[in-house]
Amino acid sequence: MNEFEVGQTIKSLDFPGRTDCYIIGKIIGIDESKGLYECEVIEAISEGEIYEFPQPRFYTPYTPHPFDDIFEGGRIQEVSL
Repeated sequence: MNEFEVGQTIKSLDFPGRTDCYIIGKIIGIDESKGLYECEVIEAISEGEIYEFPQPRFYTPYTPHPFDDIFEGGRIQEVSL
């Protein structure tokens, strides 16, 4: 289910059970045929440390994902900057 819109900023968590690995990005496109958000990278965090993401954009699925129930507050969360 698509909860967000183009222009919103989201945090996409990477690993179940961890809140210190994620990417924050602004949604610049939605591919409904693949169930993906296309995002412009704002910040990437691994083990609580900022790192340089190797691409200017990332894609994250918004369709139901096996890990969705594991993340408290959802695997994809809206962020206010």
